[in-house]
Amino acid sequence: MRSILYILVMLLGGCVFALFPAIADDDDAGKIAKEYQVKVAFLYNFVKFIEWPGDKSLAHPNATANICIMGDNPFGAALDIFKRVSTPQLTLNVKTGVSQNDISSCHILYVSKSEEANVSSILSQASRYSVVTVSGIKGFVDAGGVIEMVKVEKSIGLFSKDKINLRINMRAAEAVNLRIDAQLLEIAAEVVK
Repeated sequence: MRSILYILVMLLGGCVFALFPAIADDDDAGKIAKEYQVKVAFLYNFVKFIEWPGDKSLAHPNATANICIMGDNPFGAALDIFKRVSTPQLTLNVKTGVSQNDISSCHILYVSKSEEANVSSILSQASRYSVVTVSGIKGFVDAGGVIEMVKVEKSIGLFSKDKINLRINMRAAEAVNLRIDAQLLEIAAEVVK
């Protein structure tokens, strides 16, 4: 079941990738861009597999999900995809350059590696609100973040491929009244309870 769901999430992400311009595989910048395209696809799917409480619920008609980026924006133009996949039922709004004062308005808060020194205070502030905190910072989940995106390089003979694994902190999610669908938990490499 886990592999089927992972394939489903990657296919959904593939639909998102179809809207991105092609990037050469052998180009280092292209590999980095692809890594962030995969991360954007995950952010997109988090909206589908996480339930927010009360006034942050995305279940009501004409809802808006705020995806916030704190610190340097590593995604670049890849975030433009959210404008194109918004629907009349759900608008996906991206806010870059957010500060700790803006956290309460976020559904998903991506904490960039440029904010690594501030993770403790960011997570302390975010713990007051129903916000999915996400980062690629090593140990983010251990520090109290909800989802950590871990880049793993897999090598098979002469071929190597990067993969993004998820670590999910259920205690942190439950503490801010977030419900994470079992399907998302199935594809996580690690679920901290």
